[in-house]
Amino acid sequence: MVNSQVTDAVTQTNVTVLGESPSQSMGLVYQSMAQSISLLMQNGVSTQGGMQQINAAVIATACREIMAGPQPAPPRPAPAPEQAPQGNVVIDYRGDTTIAELVAPAPGASTGTSPEPKEELGVKTSEDVEIT
Repeated sequence: MVNSQVTDAVTQTNVTVLGESPSQSMGLVYQSMAQSISLLMQNGVSTQGGMQQINAAVIATACREIMAGPQPAPPRPAPAPEQAPQGNVVIDYRGDTTIAELVAPAPGASTGTSPEPKEELGVKTSEDVEIT
């Protein structure tokens, strides 16, 4: 026969193991969940840091593009001066249009042209042509 004290000790040990096992199981579940959540948070922080680096690079590139944007075109050269018209010029301003008319030269004023060049080029005037 077995001593009653030994039987009581084994029984108490079994009861203790069976009584503590649910709490130990739940403790393991809580520790596993805590580690999973902490890894999730760590990954979130790492991802956010990476996005901040991308954001800084995009802003730097955009600023560089803005600063190196299209340069203004060089100024156009001044147009060549036109020949001054012979005679008097009358300018009539109407709205946004300008009408310039060449008026007959003042009496005694030189027109700057002579008949000799026309004759040299063989240009005929109305006086040279006979109408039949």
